[in-house]
Amino acid sequence: MKLLLTLMMLVAPAGLRAQVIDDMDVNRFLDPEPTKAGDVRGISTAVAGPVGEAVTFAFEDMNRNAFFRREIAADSTWDRSDGFSFLLKGDGSDGVGGLEWIGAGNFERRYAVAFSLRDTSWTRVTALWRDVIPELSRIPFLDTEDFGPGDFGHLMLGKWYYWRDYGPHSFSVDDVRLEGEIEAGAEPALPAGDPLGRVKAKLARGDSVTIVLMGDSLTDYRHWANREVNWPTLLKARLNSASRSAVQIINTAIGGTELNQNLILMPGWVDTVKADLVTVCFGYNDWSSRGRGLQFEASARYAVDRIRRLTGAEVLLMTTAPAVERWTEMEEMAEAIRGTSADRRTGLVDVAAVLHAIGDGDLEARGNLFVRDNVHLGPPGHEAVAEAVARALLEEAE
Repeated sequence: MKLLLTLMMLVAPAGLRAQVIDDMDVNRFLDPEPTKAGDVRGISTAVAGPVGEAVTFAFEDMNRNAFFRREIAADSTWDRSDGFSFLLKGDGSDGVGGLEWIGAGNFERRYAVAFSLRDTSWTRVTALWRDVIPELSRIPFLDTEDFGPGDFGHLMLGKWYYWRDYGPHSFSVDDVRLEGEIEAGAEPALPAGDPLGRVKAKLARGDSVTIVLMGDSLTDYRHWANREVNWPTLLKARLNSASRSAVQIINTAIGGTELNQNLILMPGWVDTVKADLVTVCFGYNDWSSRGRGLQFEASARYAVDRIRRLTGAEVLLMTTAPAVERWTEMEEMAEAIRGTSADRRTGLVDVAAVLHAIGDGDLEARGNLFVRDNVHLGPPGHEAVAEAVARALLEEAE
């Protein structure tokens, strides 16, 4: 399925007209600061564009936290617009580029959009403000009453630490503008029956199944605690042994990240992966970032909607796993996932309940669920999670 951001059709605005934010006829961006060793991390260059001049942004290798930046003067007109658009020419690479809107005088208010670089022809990328995502769980989604687009003060192009894709790349941008009205299309309908019915039926028939995992270090293969035993590998083995299906696991999890950050990065895989099921397992880092139940529930509900819009896949939410030192402290995060699953009619694996059933009242059993840091799962913890997910997928459809 093509990425929604690049395919939204602009309609002739009946009220608010399109308004140019930056025509790119003059390069108004500051280049990224050099490294401490004096190495250049990026260079912006004026080039010919489809509408007058354009600007090419070229990032050198190892460009983590490198940004091209300019000030902008947003106002209440922005709050009355549906979103924004810009003309983009990629470099043909498989990576993604990043655009950030920053609050005036408050760089904690970071809202991001990712976009594919595969298309080397000029293409208009369009984004609704709803799809400009806060990078930190403690930051609310855009709201015209509390904090809206009219409060932005900077436009930046680049990537924060969590993108994990710091190779050299470039793209050109022209004609950044507000869009008064954007045709967004209908929201996917909530499942009428079993929210995992299609995946269960495929497993029962022996059809191939592709599962995309979204998560943090409890899911990320690359984390040191998961290199010998991890629940995704155990899950695949369990599903393959219990069905005739060929199960493919696409693990997009990134250790140290929050839910919103992984939602931003979805353009890196949605165009190339046809997912039957997407699992979502977060919460520990969101809590550490001062995100709490209400904010986390807003992110989880948006996550379900975004996944359904961009992939058409079924969704399986997983409650936040407790840790030894946060055995009950993060229960509101788990409750936020339970409430979201009921409201959005998704599959649910209550990881918190599974681990509590093992560790409540038995400190030794509780400790055995984790590795030495008492945060990340050890083999018994991974086995418990894998079994719970497998059970949810293999039980008979309602």
